[in-house]
Amino acid sequence: MTMRDCEKILDQKLGSREFQEAFEATSMEYDFIDRIAAACAKLAKADSCDKN
Repeated sequence: MTMRDCEKILDQKLGSREFQEAFEATSMEYDFIDRIAAACAKLAKADSCDKN
């Protein structure tokens, strides 16, 4: 996942319930940035699965 991928997901989903749930699921991550990246990766994977 690139920064552009994260940027796209944050632009589209930052205020969404999906993002909140993905972010909360990363609560064991220590670093805030790692939590955001993990949440973006989870949403990107979900989006790719939805398209197939």
